[in-house]
Amino acid sequence: MNKNNLMILSLIVCFGVFIGAVTNARAIVTPGSIKNISQLVQARLQENVTIQTIVNVSNYTTITQKPTIIWRIDDWSMSKNDQQSLSNAAILAYKYNIAFDLAVITQQFNNSRSFDTLNIYYQNRDRFRIIAHGYTHENPIDKTSGEFFDRSNNVKVPFDVQEQHIKSMKDIMLSNNLMDKIDWMYLPGSSADNNTFFLLQKYGYNLTTVYPLPIDKYAPPEEMYNGVWYDNSWVSIPQVIRPLTKDELNQALKDFNNMKSRNPKYIFIVIHIQNFREQQWIEPLIKELKQ
Repeated sequence: MNKNNLMILSLIVCFGVFIGAVTNARAIVTPGSIKNISQLVQARLQENVTIQTIVNVSNYTTITQKPTIIWRIDDWSMSKNDQQSLSNAAILAYKYNIAFDLAVITQQFNNSRSFDTLNIYYQNRDRFRIIAHGYTHENPIDKTSGEFFDRSNNVKVPFDVQEQHIKSMKDIMLSNNLMDKIDWMYLPGSSADNNTFFLLQKYGYNLTTVYPLPIDKYAPPEEMYNGVWYDNSWVSIPQVIRPLTKDELNQALKDFNNMKSRNPKYIFIVIHIQNFREQQWIEPLIKELKQ
């Protein structure tokens, strides 16, 4: 190899190393380096947004080219009481090479977030992303979990109240720089009406999870409605403060296989924070679905 060719090869290698370093650049939040929530938010603002706001889909469990499992844990406030559940989720995420969507109730987050709990999230950013899950998670009319529409009792929420809640939810996400997937929103009670979809589009959301509109078990797994994609391809895990029983586990696996047969883009495994009180309570489900 002559000198010119050798020089060109050296330049190519150096350029590749430089690009790799830029691509993998990441601000690391280390224990003890941050003392309060305000500093956590500022550290987040200083990170490379392009790298940090998108969790690579390889962190999730791809069964085939399609569908992709999205592991979702509902009803976080990120309070001190959530700390142990979040630690357990982080352990399981690394053990099984998956990532979790943390569906956060934003008013509770705003009122009771804990530095220690948030620090777990910041130190495990490749395994977690925060998704909005309503403002209060409560229907203001009949106090059910259908914040924007009580599907069971057909109780609607006035347009102006819905808008107040969605705007407040979005403002809290933005003010805390929770930009992991700012255009997704998981509906409380998986319920919405026409006004909800109009407002979701207005405030920049383009995907949510909801029961089919109208409720139809033969509806396609993904559908566009008023400019927002809604997805009804999920498997709901019993919300219990104990290990899953054998029957519950078998039913979850059956529901998963039924959902998989519909060939959706995503399958959302909807678990709740209570299921993670003890690591071994939910681990058998994760182990089975990873096989």
